[in-house]
Amino acid sequence: MDKKYNIAIIGGGVVGSICSFILAENKHQVTLYDDEIYSATKAALGIICPWFSQRRNKPWLKLVLKGSEFYYDLNKMLKELGIDTSYFRENGTIILRKEKETLLKLQKQGNDLGIQSTLLTPNQIKKIFPSFIGDENGLLVKSGSSVDGLKMIETFKQAAFKFNFRYFKKTININDILSDYDYIICCAGIGNKKILEDLGFDIDLRASKGQLIISEPLNVKENLITLMPKGEIDIMPNLDTSLTVGASHQNDDNFNLEFDENILNKIKKDASIYIQDFDKIEIKEKKLGIRTYTSDYGVFVGKINEKVIAAGGLSSSGLSSGPYIAKIIKDIIEENPSDIDLSLYDPKKYLKNKEK
Repeated sequence: MDKKYNIAIIGGGVVGSICSFILAENKHQVTLYDDEIYSATKAALGIICPWFSQRRNKPWLKLVLKGSEFYYDLNKMLKELGIDTSYFRENGTIILRKEKETLLKLQKQGNDLGIQSTLLTPNQIKKIFPSFIGDENGLLVKSGSSVDGLKMIETFKQAAFKFNFRYFKKTININDILSDYDYIICCAGIGNKKILEDLGFDIDLRASKGQLIISEPLNVKENLITLMPKGEIDIMPNLDTSLTVGASHQNDDNFNLEFDENILNKIKKDASIYIQDFDKIEIKEKKLGIRTYTSDYGVFVGKINEKVIAAGGLSSSGLSSGPYIAKIIKDIIEENPSDIDLSLYDPKKYLKNKEK
């Protein structure tokens, strides 16, 4: 469709920042509003390795698989503009499990999706990741990637600024701007509750706090391959030999933005099972963000009415599913055909009219 629109986006996380870029790049006029308060993306450690997930929710799985693929299209677009894509690292992932049978099942699952992997013994893992002290076996997935959430947001905003794009760091009431735009995209995470409340809706959306830590440099040069143990934490080496570890999952509908030292200490303790002397290493930085999820853990994206589009419920897989959700929104606005059944993600099943 050739028609160009004046579009507002509320929320500058993974969906909002990528939407800003791909819509502006296609000559729409785009304005992004973000209060930068509850952003999960900025505090995110993104491990892009969905092919081996044991979560069998098919609508969710389709989004994360397509989102992982869409990064390559996005990065090609960025490179053509001369923009650095180091927010995204295809550095490989090692999935850790004690039971070799579990890894063999995961390997078959990946093979069925065309993704190759290699079984590793604990000693083979240590040769790749010298600080590793666990006794788990591993599955090396060379196509596994990692995403720096904060750097990703800044990268796509930088790209959007090359086109007809404006950015405002502010809290916005959607009713104040309804008449100013052709479309308004609501992708503000937990902020969608207030936005849609202002439109007269209650939405089934809950908060989950995530915390992670970044260590001081270990002075041991790892191969930048991410470790994925069973449980909450992932372990990602950084270029300066520090490690990023996390993130926690704490359901918290009070949107508490204070760090919980008990949780941070548990993250450090859990990492010390796998990383030599990690319990003795100082923490250089800690990050916190608020994720969102629905009661059935489903993701939604679609029209609320003729002008307003909403997306949310991405939970801890936002950096995998978010890119494709941004593409879905662009396709809805431009009336492009979709290769997935959008009724599976209809936001209206999570909405009800607000009681007066």
